[in-house]
Amino acid sequence: MKVLLLTRNHVVREFIELVTGRIAADLEVREDANGVEDEAYDFLFVDDRGSLLEESIVLLERLKTHQNIVLYNEKNTLHALFGQKIKKPFLPSDIQSILEASPAEKNLPSEEQILNIQDIEEIRGLLESEGMEIVSEEELVDEIEMEHGISETEREVRMDEELLMALRNMEPKKIRKLLKGAEVTLTIRFPKETE
Repeated sequence: MKVLLLTRNHVVREFIELVTGRIAADLEVREDANGVEDEAYDFLFVDDRGSLLEESIVLLERLKTHQNIVLYNEKNTLHALFGQKIKKPFLPSDIQSILEASPAEKNLPSEEQILNIQDIEEIRGLLESEGMEIVSEEELVDEIEMEHGISETEREVRMDEELLMALRNMEPKKIRKLLKGAEVTLTIRFPKETE
């Protein structure tokens, strides 16, 4: 799978790199449309900041792409030329669902999504590396869960499952970085033995 991304935004670049790395896609990142070869790409992602939106219009006509996606802050009439539109801020899982969707599903709106632990940690790491202030996971997850009507018990079970899944898939180096400075407590409860 070949993906072309036009962006000058470091965070957008990192998010797309995370996803394409997860699914082993071939990503090419450009800061402008100049020099982009007339190759066939499966996906073209365009960050509409600055002149990139206008530059990408020429590429849309020239390149053979399976799908064209614009990443935007505010609506623009030029967005109508793209097959899909993603409003910022977006999650890595939003991008992954597009890349993994079958052609029949590509124009369907994505279902309601709830942040998973892996997305939260990846977003936190990227924002912290940019020196940005972030809201606590609990505040963010609580707000989203209230919107979707998820109970506290369901949330705890889901978070435990997501954490275990994320840890299984993480490299040891990333786990050490994630747990740096954290206090880890392990509790094992056994049912009482009958006498």
